[in-house]
Amino acid sequence: MASSEAGAAKPAAEIFLAACAAVGAEPHASAYVGDRLGTDARGAAAAGLTGVWLDRSGGPAPGALDVARITTLDALASLLQG
Repeated sequence: MASSEAGAAKPAAEIFLAACAAVGAEPHASAYVGDRLGTDARGAAAAGLTGVWLDRSGGPAPGALDVARITTLDALASLLQG
């Protein structure tokens, strides 16, 4: 969903909630994976989704991380099952 359709842009909760509504999904039962920590993962988490940061940098994880972090999409399935 484009921000122009939702009337809001990331990291506003409205865009994540509009996307969930568009596909008939409940936010608490949905995950959003993005490569931007603040805009994507934390924005999604603030809207009630499971926010997942796709960090392909290969660097160490920052301290006090408040969302899930994966370094490859291959790790997503086990994260969501866990």
